[in-house]
Amino acid sequence: MHDQRHDHDYDSDYYARIRANLTWWQRFGLMRNPSQGVVATVEPREGERILDLGCGDGRISSRLAQAGAAVDAWDISEDGIALARSSYPIPSLGFYVRDMLSLDVAETYDACLCQAVLEHLSREQVTAVLAHIKRALKPGGRVIVGIPLHDTRPERRWVRERLLGTIGDHTHLVEWSANRMLQEIRKVGLNLTSIKLTTFGGVLLPGWVRHLDFLEKMIGVWLTVRAAKPQAQLQTPLGGCPLRTIGSFDRNAIARERKGRPV
Repeated sequence: MHDQRHDHDYDSDYYARIRANLTWWQRFGLMRNPSQGVVATVEPREGERILDLGCGDGRISSRLAQAGAAVDAWDISEDGIALARSSYPIPSLGFYVRDMLSLDVAETYDACLCQAVLEHLSREQVTAVLAHIKRALKPGGRVIVGIPLHDTRPERRWVRERLLGTIGDHTHLVEWSANRMLQEIRKVGLNLTSIKLTTFGGVLLPGWVRHLDFLEKMIGVWLTVRAAKPQAQLQTPLGGCPLRTIGSFDRNAIARERKGRPV
């Protein structure tokens, strides 16, 4: 399996650009604190063991640990892990320079987070990582995947760089649609439990957007998926759990989202 990623792609300059982009969006009120929504979706619980794959500079990992979980945070970038270790010295939080493709443990974690990670991999690598995650989860364990849709399109990069003044991410390898990512998750035997579509600024979108490919491509859409490993005694068909799509027509979900509560 050919790996196109390089550690130098994720150096200190890369993380400085990412933080600058977030600052720009937040300054003009176009994005809430993105870490808050991610942590609410993970729902960390006291005493749980959580794996954060592709943890970057450790911002989200630290919030998971502060909620009472024991967190193992992996990233391929030595610069990113060094920044994370210096920024968040929390006893229950460990940062490790490791490649997610090397994940090889069984029934160890209660939850796994892949936030803004899988778009950096090839399709074959995504399938492999999702299979590794399923094996690493305890029965009933949950995985949360957050990924930008159609983010490699030239027009999307042009809008970001020329109109918004932010820097596009050249390390994204594959153009994902919502339905293609959902197929990948089902393929490895994980049960989908909820889907949330938002703009990059955090505005909730109706669930039917994922059925309109041209609309996904036209607007910046972020997909957040939560799935679960089947319980050992309750083997269900692929995607057998009830699927909840969070969109702008779910008023209760919107109210909880605004209050920072899980949706």
